[in-house]
Order: sequence, then structure tokens, then C-alpha cells
Amino acid sequence: MAAVVGHPYAAGFLRALENSNFTKIKILHLHKDFYWPKVRHIIKDSDALIFCTGTYWDSWGSPMQQLFEKMTEIEGKKHLLGKPAAAIVTMHSVGGKEISSRIQGVLSSMGCILPPFSAFAYSYADHVAHQSRFMGKKLLDDVWHIEDLQAFLSNIISYSKGEKDWKVWDYLDTEAYNPTSVWLK
Repeated sequence: MAAVVGHPYAAGFLRALENSNFTKIKILHLHKDFYWPKVRHIIKDSDALIFCTGTYWDSWGSPMQQLFEKMTEIEGKKHLLGKPAAAIVTMHSVGGKEISSRIQGVLSSMGCILPPFSAFAYSYADHVAHQSRFMGKKLLDDVWHIEDLQAFLSNIISYSKGEKDWKVWDYLDTEAYNPTSVWLK
């Protein structure tokens, strides 16, 4: 079972999770008065953990902060030790990558394992750019795609099964990764 903790902000995230190879997915929507013993039990029983949050004043949401503070009780214990974990962060335009990296730092410090490509930051700007791509324009190929969640999930699932069949992002545009390419004129 994979536990998704926080709030998956886009329906696309939920669709990608529903199509994963996990036999069961438990989604925990945190709120300011979440019941820690129940959350702790779900964390302990899960094979993998995915933490989802939006970007609020250069950080994760306050329920996520409260969760991390409570999780110090199980830091380095069987609930977390060696368990694959990942982060999904949404943002209006900037800041999500920094927050996903900070979440990964917290999870690693608590004893979780971070499979490759286990952080995903998705912005409104990414979403708008991809909508214009589907209308025939090719904009911002070097930004995250909702479809990149397939590699993200595949790596979490692979590691939770004791495998190392790593996947990478599907969208590779050689011009987008060319540092000499002029994209702002």
C-alpha cells in the first residue's frame, strides 16, 4: 500500500496514482486537527509514502509542518526506516522545487529512502505551457509534465518491491536542454 499524505492538488495526480501498480492507495487529507495516532498507523503499514503540498509563503502548508513535527516521534523507527518516500509540490509559478527538496531532506533525516526522481514540482505556469503545446505550440519543453508522474511512481513502486528498475522523465527535448539555446529574445 502507498500512503499519500497531504493534499493532491490536481485531479491529474490522482489519476496517475490510480493507474499505478500499488494494490492499494490510502489518501490522507491533512487538516489542522488531524488525528496523529491514525496517521502514524497508516504510515507504519504503508510500503511507500508520498507527501503532497502546495506552496505557501515559501514553504509547505501548516498541516504538513505539524505532521513533520509529530513524525519526529517515529524518526529512525520501523515506521520510516528504509521506506521509500517522495514529494509532490504544486506552486503558482516558483518555489516548488525548493520545497520538494526540503521535504526530501526531512524524510531522509527521518530514515526514509529517496528513489531517483522522487520529487515532483508542478506549477500553474507549467500547466498553461502544456495546454498550449497540446494546441499545436511547442512551449517550455524543459518544464515538468503531469505525465512525468509515471516515472516518479514507477521508481517508488520499484523500490518498495526491492527492485531498482529506475525510470526517467519521458519528455526530452534536446533544444530545451541545450544551455546555449536562446529562449528569451
